Amino acid sequence: MKHRLTRKFLKHVAVTDLFIFLALFCYNVLSWLLPVARVRLGEIILILLVVDLCLVSIKLINNYDFGTHR
Repeated sequence: MKHRLTRKFLKHVAVTDLFIFLALFCYNVLSWLLPVARVRLGEIILILLVVDLCLVSIKLINNYDFGTHR
């Protein structure tokens, strides 16, 4: 049970994705006003997948018991 991804953690990942998506959306809206590069939908999905992969790997590494295995 200790090594599973809990509902609380999955909610944390969802909220993190929501904040990143809103930040990228605001960046895209502001990029219409300022001459900067826009982030396309595929790039947004890729960024969210990388962030999710990092969060899940950190969670699994923190739960792993590095002690001696019997």
